[in-house]
Amino acid sequence: MIQLATKLTLETDSYLNIYFHPWEFTDISQFKLPGYVKKDSGSKMVDKLEKYLTKLKTQGKFISISEFKHNFSQPGLDRSD
Repeated sequence: MIQLATKLTLETDSYLNIYFHPWEFTDISQFKLPGYVKKDSGSKMVDKLEKYLTKLKTQGKFISISEFKHNFSQPGLDRSD
């Protein structure tokens, strides 16, 4: 599902903003959380994220928020029209 959403966003907006929560990189299986939250925590999630990011690297360029702000705040690049 996330890969489809990524593809559609890139096709529509030409950029994607990704945020990872800190707990996505640690094993949270022992906590009383819904199964869908903790299912692939720890090393499983790190592996999934690495595969996802590796695939994304072939589809575009990774830049910082500062670079994005600079590049997309220039005249003629307004995405609101």
